[in-house]
Order: sequence, then structure tokens, then C-alpha cells
Amino acid sequence: MRASGWGVLSLLGRWPLTVYILHQPLLFGALALVDAWYRSRA
Repeated sequence: MRASGWGVLSLLGRWPLTVYILHQPLLFGALALVDAWYRSRA
């Protein structure tokens, strides 16, 4: 296990969802599309 990797996790530990999204480009893209669609409706 790399210390640098754990350092990043500790820095972003307060935002586990953000960390997950950062590791899921497809999910990030889907959320961006949903956000754009929601804003267009509002």
C-alpha cells in the first residue's frame, strides 16, 4: 500500500462520495447529465 495513496484518501476522507465519483468517470458523466437535465426542468 502506497503512503501517497493513503495521503490522498485521508485528505478526501471527509467526502467519500466525491472520492468514489473521482474514481468512476462514467458515473461522474451520468451525474453531470442528470444535473443538467434537472436544472433545465427547474
